[in-house]
Amino acid sequence: MYLLEKTIGKITSNSLGSLGEPEIQYGYIDVLAEDGRQFHVKVDVHTFHETLNPGQNVEIEYISLGGTDILVAKAISIVGQWIPPKKQVKATA
Repeated sequence: MYLLEKTIGKITSNSLGSLGEPEIQYGYIDVLAEDGRQFHVKVDVHTFHETLNPGQNVEIEYISLGGTDILVAKAISIVGQWIPPKKQVKATA
């Protein structure tokens, strides 16, 4: 059983490729959360997403891949206002 977690933040960068068709994207995005944590999140064919563009304010639903530190996005949705953090910290799974 997987524990689905959520966070709100801003996409700061991406490293993506396409598989077959342009709308099938995979790779990683980096997100700065409202609480200052930084996430490096895997995106694959099973990730529902409204955007993967840097600068977008998003809510990400993610899980940890097995017993690893790899975070996998299940859904990425655009949100309205985002409040920048006062300080940044590195997120761990």
